[in-house]
Amino acid sequence: MFATGHKVTSFQWINTYLSSIMNEYKGISYSIFPIKSCGEVRFPRIADFLQMKKWDRNWMLIDDKNQFLTQREIPALNILKTKLADDGFHIYEPEKIHEGIKINFDSTESQTLISKIWASEVQVYLESKELNNWFSEKFHKSIRLVRAIQGERKKTIASKNIELDLAFEDGYPEHLINVRSFAELKDRIHDNLFIEQFRASIIYDGNKPCNGPLRNWTKIKEKNFNFRHEFEKKDC
Repeated sequence: MFATGHKVTSFQWINTYLSSIMNEYKGISYSIFPIKSCGEVRFPRIADFLQMKKWDRNWMLIDDKNQFLTQREIPALNILKTKLADDGFHIYEPEKIHEGIKINFDSTESQTLISKIWASEVQVYLESKELNNWFSEKFHKSIRLVRAIQGERKKTIASKNIELDLAFEDGYPEHLINVRSFAELKDRIHDNLFIEQFRASIIYDGNKPCNGPLRNWTKIKEKNFNFRHEFEKKDC
C-alpha cells in the first residue's frame, strides 16, 4: 500500500505516481470495487483504471445499526458482480444479469446519516429506497446502501506530514500485489489461495518476490512530490 510524501487532497499525484511505476513493472490487472465488499470492475489499461479510480469503494452496505457490512457477516456478497453501465454501475448475480439494479454516478439523494466503518464514524449519503430494498430482499436482512461524501473522511499521518482523502478504503487509497510474492506465499503456507481474495487495486509482475521495502520506487519524483513506499503487508 502506498502514500505520497507530502500532503495530498486528491488522487492527482497518486495517479501520476502509479502511471510512472507501471512503466517499470508489468501490470496484469487494474480493478476498482465500487461497493466495498462486493464485485470488482476490471480494466485492461492503467489509463482506464485511473480515470475511474474516483469511484473505487465509493459505496458501502450498512446494517440497521449503521455499521459497515463485510463478507464476514454476509459471505454471499462475494457472488455479486459489478459492471459499467450508462452513467453508473450495474450490480447483479451471475446468470441473473437482467434482475440486477443500477447505481448512478451522480445520485440526487441528499439525506445524510452517521455510519461506522470499522472503528471510525463518518457522515455519508443514504441511497434510494429502491436500492436499499433490492439489497435487503436479496440477502433477507435489513441493509442500506450509503455513498461517500467527498472530503469527509481523511487519514492523517502527522509524523510524516501525510494527509490522504479516502472514501471507504481500508486506510490507504491503493492496494498493490506482486504475483511473485503471492506465489511465494502460497508455497509457504500450502493453501489453495486465490489472488482475487486480496481485492487489490493493481496486480502486477514485479519480476521477483518482495523482500523488504521497494527501494527503487522511493526515488520517483513528480513535480516536487517525493513518492514513497508507505506500508507493506508482510503476508502478501
